[in-house]
Amino acid sequence: MTDEIVSESGDSERVYEVGYLVLPSISEEKVSEEVTRLKDGVIKLGGVILRDAFPVMTELAYEMTKEVEGKKERFELAYFGWYVFKATAENLLKHKESLEADPNILRFLLTKTEEIVSVPLKESVEKSEEKKEGAETVLPKDTVASEAIDKSIEELVKEP
Repeated sequence: MTDEIVSESGDSERVYEVGYLVLPSISEEKVSEEVTRLKDGVIKLGGVILRDAFPVMTELAYEMTKEVEGKKERFELAYFGWYVFKATAENLLKHKESLEADPNILRFLLTKTEEIVSVPLKESVEKSEEKKEGAETVLPKDTVASEAIDKSIEELVKEP
């Protein structure tokens, strides 16, 4: 299923996600300015930011290089962040070009995704309890009762 929305101009909008690495040489104060600039770029092109995560300094899985002010520099750390947004295909290409031209972005990954609305576990369990008695309740695979987690933790930390 693809989330496709028809905008007022008649162009179809889709949901995209960008994961990005900001150069570690940028000061922490400037990182928030960079994030604001990236998201404002989406909004100026008529897109809508749906979700995001503020970048945090992280160790990279491998060393990356980028030409900065005419010199190749190596990086082992970077600020990693992401955002999900809706945009038309035309505006997506413009945003991609701005990311490629941004001197403060070490690397980015742009993907088409789907708009996911998460349901809190409590609501999911309450709805399943409303089912007829005798019907088997099936929770998502990644849902585990807190009692089972507590029991597993207790078994792991038991003293011999």
